[in-house]
Amino acid sequence: MRQHLETIYAYCVGTEAQRTKVWQVLTRHYFQRRVKPTDAVLDVGAGDSKFVNDIRAALRYRLDLNLFTPLKAWAVESGSLDVVFSCNLFEQLPIKILFSRWD
Repeated sequence: MRQHLETIYAYCVGTEAQRTKVWQVLTRHYFQRRVKPTDAVLDVGAGDSKFVNDIRAALRYRLDLNLFTPLKAWAVESGSLDVVFSCNLFEQLPIKILFSRWD
């Protein structure tokens, strides 16, 4: 999995500053219309957190498979999130994970 992610991240388009600017425009002028300042937001597959860092919300959480941080369980209380956001996540997962059974 690590090698798979490193390969994907090696082909990022544009500079860091350009990607940050694109996310700021998308977040402020499109996504923010769907997120209230009182909402609790979870960004699944947050990567470098460009969305969750820029969205205005009361609570902001990020969840990502980080190559350098060990995994730990995180319990989400039912009804505690108002918005769950994910972008460019599922197409990066190996097909085996997408169709495996989650118990």
